[in-house]
Amino acid sequence: MQVTLINHSSLLIKIKEKTFLTDFWNLSPAFGSWLPSALPFYNPVYLAALSYDENFHLVISHAHDDHIDDYFLKEYFNKNMKIILNEFPSPALKKRLSKLGFNNFITIPNDRVVDLGDIQAISVFDETVSNDDAGVCFRDANYSVHHGNDNWFKLKKKNIEKLKNFTKNRKFLYCSQTNSASGHPMSYPQ
Repeated sequence: MQVTLINHSSLLIKIKEKTFLTDFWNLSPAFGSWLPSALPFYNPVYLAALSYDENFHLVISHAHDDHIDDYFLKEYFNKNMKIILNEFPSPALKKRLSKLGFNNFITIPNDRVVDLGDIQAISVFDETVSNDDAGVCFRDANYSVHHGNDNWFKLKKKNIEKLKNFTKNRKFLYCSQTNSASGHPMSYPQ
């Protein structure tokens, strides 16, 4: 397993033959004034080119503008790529992506494990705190990684137990918000 911080809440996760790019935000301002600050490890066009590989998955944890770069996704990413989403009460995130031309969704229900071949995934979601903000955890036989970057809520006991059970007997990397939306370089020294 290899995990690289791209920026803010975006990670490039490689597990076996699969590649997961989380919450890609590269160019467009969010909330009218926030600007992305990508680290200089990967050119964003390279990341977009990865989307043409059949083992590529875009993962979007929630529909805030700092997790989806509408312009860059629409212009450069493969419209047939697999997009992993949490199952939210509102269809807003799917509708937003559909308007951009994407429709190949893999939805993770809150109460079950989704099989992605030799990788499994779960949603870490608490609708009593937020109805549109979630984490995603992936595992193979040896490793597990939780993507909860810019996921501000404190995990409740049921989700802590869910993660413990899902990651049991594996090396576990827990990526989450620590003090700000983008914890680099303190949280993710390279």
